[in-house]
Amino acid sequence: MVVTSLSGVPAINGVATFTPPGFDLNFPDGPDYVARVQAVLDRHDLHEGVCAADFAAGHWRWHQPTQ
Repeated sequence: MVVTSLSGVPAINGVATFTPPGFDLNFPDGPDYVARVQAVLDRHDLHEGVCAADFAAGHWRWHQPTQ
């Protein structure tokens, strides 16, 4: 959420005191995390302009939708 606060770019995940209903985005290291993110994007019809932080590689990349 720091990136969102500083840049003004909306984010679907971050550290917050609550999780909106349907946003099962806890545990980003979980094996099903990308599938859970895709479910949120699909449910809210967010398909373009979505990027993801790749902390292991140290950069941002465009989100690649799953099938």
